[in-house]
Amino acid sequence: MVIQWLKSWISAIVSIVLITTFMEIVLPDSQVRKYIQFIIGIVIMLTILSPIIKLLGHGDELVNNINNMSFDMQRADLKQSQQLVKEQQSKSAVELYKKRLQQGIKQQVDALGYGEAARVDIAIDEDEDSETFGSIQSMHIYVKQKKGGIEPVEPVNIDISGKREETVQVVSLPYAQNIKTTLATYYQISPDDIAVSAISDLP
Repeated sequence: MVIQWLKSWISAIVSIVLITTFMEIVLPDSQVRKYIQFIIGIVIMLTILSPIIKLLGHGDELVNNINNMSFDMQRADLKQSQQLVKEQQSKSAVELYKKRLQQGIKQQVDALGYGEAARVDIAIDEDEDSETFGSIQSMHIYVKQKKGGIEPVEPVNIDISGKREETVQVVSLPYAQNIKTTLATYYQISPDDIAVSAISDLP
């Protein structure tokens, strides 16, 4: 559409120039010729300026279109920002929820008196569209047993704090089943999804 309009505009200018040239050849050198040249000059000027005149005539429409485009871009940016904030908030909320679960599990294990829960690992359903969103899928509790309790089996390295490795000994626990039963009943998960290991510092 723009190309067609541009062709018409150029054709109009060329036609006027040809007519002007023809008039200069035919008309004698007189006041009438000067008057006609003046009129044709105005016509040429108006023809050349017609795009600007049309643009100014639709100035309000042009401004509205520009504003609408700007608003659309702002809405798209805002929507994207809101989505990013929502995702970040959701991720932060899940992490906070997991930490509180870990703290609660640690307190329950400590209260049983078998030893201190040195570390609690849990896996939860993080799919927001799932019906079981937020439910615990599995947990692993590392209990630092009281001294003189159980003979160690084998020394291994386990990252306790996430920042350092501590040499510990993994041992079998006669009270592991009691811990599993207590936590399974409270958190409504299968005891098979709960692992309990004991660790004790080497001298």
